[in-house]
Amino acid sequence: MHYNVLKRSIKTKNKSVYRWYYSFVDPATGVKKQRVIPDCHNRADAYAYIQMLPDLDRKVVLIKDICKDMFIPGSTHIERLEQHGKSITIETCMRHRRTINVIVEQFRNLELKDLTVTAVDNFLRADTKHKGSWKNAFLETLNYVYKEAPFFGCTGIVKPPFPRFARNSKKADIFTTEELELLFDKTKWTNERDYLALLCMVSFGLRIGEVRAIYQHIKPTLHHYHKSE
Repeated sequence: MHYNVLKRSIKTKNKSVYRWYYSFVDPATGVKKQRVIPDCHNRADAYAYIQMLPDLDRKVVLIKDICKDMFIPGSTHIERLEQHGKSITIETCMRHRRTINVIVEQFRNLELKDLTVTAVDNFLRADTKHKGSWKNAFLETLNYVYKEAPFFGCTGIVKPPFPRFARNSKKADIFTTEELELLFDKTKWTNERDYLALLCMVSFGLRIGEVRAIYQHIKPTLHHYHKSE
């Protein structure tokens, strides 16, 4: 057992009382430490309490440990992503790595299980330099950290539902009735070819490039038609 239970007599002004303690050796420093067991009245309470304490042999893995080699070309992390069918370009690696550096700067000494929605959301909301799209990209990269954690022995950690941010871009308004009437008024068009191209795009859902390809294909026929007139 990594924790030891002991009972000590404490002298007060009028009498001696007993208190229960537990002792352990700190695995990080090798120093023996002792702590009082709260609300403990007997040995059974003492042993029940230490059963709920964390395992001293558990290796502490910090966020900076998980992020150390993430999105570095040639790393085990990239090889694993590629083996799972992910296509990772150099540009993608650089973009995610820049965000990884921000994550490490802010949360480096935390265990991933201790990273809260509040901590992440407070950090992103306080950031006035970046827009909502950058903050959502930050959350996307953070999601990769949660996926990488099991390979460091951090199992059973569920990614919290981090709230996403609205993008600041404005969506285009739909055409008004007056604009549509003007757009499809043939008398307003000086070039019949452009008018026909518009009708093709709207009627058949064609892209501009597809309409141009059709025009290039029938251009000799149109030229012959106008010449004959």
